[in-house]
Amino acid sequence: VSQSRILVCTDFSESSDRALSTARDFSQKSKGEIHLLHVADIGHYLELCGYANPNPEFNTDVKEQISRELTTKMNLQLKRCEVEGTKHLVFEGNAVGNIRKLAAELNADLIVVGHKGATNEKHFSLGSLARKLAMASEVPVLIVKSTDKVEKIAALFDGEEECRRVMDIGIVTGK
Repeated sequence: VSQSRILVCTDFSESSDRALSTARDFSQKSKGEIHLLHVADIGHYLELCGYANPNPEFNTDVKEQISRELTTKMNLQLKRCEVEGTKHLVFEGNAVGNIRKLAAELNADLIVVGHKGATNEKHFSLGSLARKLAMASEVPVLIVKSTDKVEKIAALFDGEEECRRVMDIGIVTGK
């Protein structure tokens, strides 16, 4: 099996931890690399922090502060899940579009997301994101539930090359 590139989407929830741990198991057995992505809705973060200042310099400073805080959270999540990976933080555009774009740039073999997000808010609901991503992605998407270790994987296989790569990752992982 060639080296796999796995893109993991995070919202820092328990479900995202489970997705990252599953990706770690896949990458270890297939000698792959992990890329951790968080798509931040900067407007929502500014609202949460009580900032609605139209001054671009002020918002840039706040954006830099938020970026540092999110990078710290990503580092902690990687450490907590015992993963070495590359971090990607995106502030612009919609989540599904950014995930698809980065997956294409990385030539990713697999996208891994958690089943449920950190909150029920629309902005951070990885559950709805997972569904949208599974429908729109050109790259296979593995949606991981927040349960015990993954022991069985059921997959639809249409014979396409992308499916073969994912099946190779799954077969190696199962050994």
